Amino acid sequence: MPSPNLTVSAADEHLADTHVLRLWAQDLDDETQNAIDIFLTNLAAQNIRPDITVTGDIVAIVTTLSQSLQAMVPGHPATLKTMLDYTTRFLADYMLETGTITMKVHFGSGDNA
Repeated sequence: MPSPNLTVSAADEHLADTHVLRLWAQDLDDETQNAIDIFLTNLAAQNIRPDITVTGDIVAIVTTLSQSLQAMVPGHPATLKTMLDYTTRFLADYMLETGTITMKVHFGSGDNA
């Protein structure tokens, strides 16, 4: 198998200067906002108060959030997936921006953050 060409041609040099637009600097699309609103509204309507704290890498964090929230509100997999997709992208951007490999995340009231 030939080695990939990792050189930047003169025609592509402008790409090296492209700034990365982190997720928090972008507008939230309507589909994602609606999914988050629906999921959180369902939590509130069922009087579910998540209190999830997890420490680890992005895989451990997203897996724990996914499993815990899915168990709390099993009837809304599509909205949960959309919310977790957004959360995953946000965490990945944050970890890249800060050089963080592991972190502690709390999903719930601010009492335990």
